Amino acid sequence: MNIHYWWGGSKYDQMIIFWIFAPLCAIAAFAFNSLKYDKKGVLCCFCLWISVLWAFAGAAQTSYNCLRGLQALC
Repeated sequence: MNIHYWWGGSKYDQMIIFWIFAPLCAIAAFAFNSLKYDKKGVLCCFCLWISVLWAFAGAAQTSYNCLRGLQALC
């Protein structure tokens, strides 16, 4: 929301930036934990991936509706 309100970017721009950076951040967190803590780090990321998948499912649905033109959901 900072992109939209502080920098004046459109909600479409915000959506594009989210879909670039959110997966990269999730992968970086997983890589950091797996490199630093080996198998325990991978196991600790199990809940991370559940929450990431849950968030991406909601974001994908909202993105789809915004791209279809349902402005009430954007």
